[in-house]
Parts: sequence; structure tokens; C-alpha cells
Amino acid sequence: MKEILFILGVVMISLLAGRAIKRLIEKRMEGKEVREMENGVIYFYSPSCSVCRAINGEVEKLKHMVNLIEVNVEENKELAKEYGVLGVPAFLIVEKGRVKKAFLGTKGLDYIKRGGEL
Repeated sequence: MKEILFILGVVMISLLAGRAIKRLIEKRMEGKEVREMENGVIYFYSPSCSVCRAINGEVEKLKHMVNLIEVNVEENKELAKEYGVLGVPAFLIVEKGRVKKAFLGTKGLDYIKRGGEL
């Protein structure tokens, strides 16, 4: 029984640490200056990313809703590095030429679809 509780404790700590690291990375991207656009969304993806492929249809719909730039990180490694993108999918919400919010994973897609500020 103690072993099971120990394993559950390790799993919970790992999950919480993972979320904290993810949010730390997102915060690091926020506030960066954006030369490519004044307002809109920069979407970083990779053709080899299964999550990116799965949400491709939703991203296509976004193009009709917001100003959206897609960046293939395999072809634009320097740009991804410049913005601090360490994983994909990543969504950078740009307002007044600065990254206002940054999301790793599909959370950014959900934020935009719910009418997040742009």
C-alpha cells in the first residue's frame, strides 16, 4: 500500500511540475516585440507533430476569424528560437505589436475560439 501511495505521489508531483514548467515557458514568450504583425495570432507548428496535424482543420477555420501567421518550426528554427518557442503547437496572441499571451498546446486554440481578446 505504501508503494502505491508513493507512486501516486510521484505521479502527482510530476504532473504539477510539468504544468508549472509549461506556464513558465509561456510567460517567457509573453511581452516580446513582434515585427511581423500589429494584431493577430502567430501559430507555430511542425508537420511531424501529431497534435498539430489533428488540429489543422480548426486552425484553417481560424484564418477566417483572425489575422493568422503560420510558422513551420522545421523550416524557421531561428524565428521559433527568437520567440522562445520550445514546443508545438504554440499560439502567440499579438496585440499592439507585442506578444500579449502565449500558449503551448491546444489551450491557445480554445482561447481564440472562445473569443479571447485580439
